[in-house]
Amino acid sequence: MSIQSARDFLTKITEDEQFGRRLGGCKTASERSRFAQAAGFGFTSDELRAARGEFQDRDLDTISGGGTCCGSTAECCTESINN
Repeated sequence: MSIQSARDFLTKITEDEQFGRRLGGCKTASERSRFAQAAGFGFTSDELRAARGEFQDRDLDTISGGGTCCGSTAECCTESINN
């Protein structure tokens, strides 16, 4: 597990709209966790929260805006991912 993996995960959501949409299609925390792991990311909930705290507000807007991810908030797709 690593905070760097959590950072990379958030960056992937920011840069890859299709990836974000697929993540947004996961209905439960368990599904989101399996999705992240299957994509090669390994981090704990605490590491994800710490990485998310490092992103600027504009980065979080990018993650959640314009239909990326679930089209709601960044937390919609990244909170409750438990490993």
